[in-house]
Amino acid sequence: MEIDKLTVQKRGRLGEKLVEACINDDLIPSLKKTEGWTNIIYTVAWFKATYPQKDYEDFIKFEEEKQTRLLLANGFYPTKEFADYFNKLVDCLSNTPDGFLIKMKRNGAFRKVKQAVEEYNLTSKIQLEDFDGNKFLQLPKENEKLPVVDGKIEVVEVKTGKGNQLQVDSYRNAVANGYPLRLFKVDLKVPQIWEKVIVNPNEVVLNCFKDLNTFAKGWSI
Repeated sequence: MEIDKLTVQKRGRLGEKLVEACINDDLIPSLKKTEGWTNIIYTVAWFKATYPQKDYEDFIKFEEEKQTRLLLANGFYPTKEFADYFNKLVDCLSNTPDGFLIKMKRNGAFRKVKQAVEEYNLTSKIQLEDFDGNKFLQLPKENEKLPVVDGKIEVVEVKTGKGNQLQVDSYRNAVANGYPLRLFKVDLKVPQIWEKVIVNPNEVVLNCFKDLNTFAKGWSI
């Protein structure tokens, strides 16, 4: 593959796919072992969308429910604290990251999906589909029992090029509110992936997206 002939969008998408494979194959098993999480998922990400109030009530309600629906759709019943924590993260962001790395621990309890519908007031009738026609954030059957989980979430950003000020401002705000930024830098020519986790908002600057001297870990791919 001639990397130089790829568009910026195609290079970015290729980098995201390579990082996704490394996260699922290497990072998640490692974090389970070293940090003691029972379940970790890497998912699509978003920030809080805004709609005009008139005629968009159901879309607004769906946006409010997306975080809880994501966890339920993946087979996990969030505690109230975890659901609120996830909602706050989305409120902190002003751009769409490349992913959410959701790290969870089961507390031993199980609850039915219909209890989550009641507890979190999941009333939106909006149904979305992905590019393959699969329903997006579809809830499991109401009598299905799911493990109750608490957890932490990291914001994931993948770079094959430069960052921009919108990303800097968005991620600095997220980090300042307690959500780590896991940043990946991909060199498609080598190819190589570098990784670092940022927990200090003062370190989220434009240079952090490109200065490889600040990256502590790498994978050859």
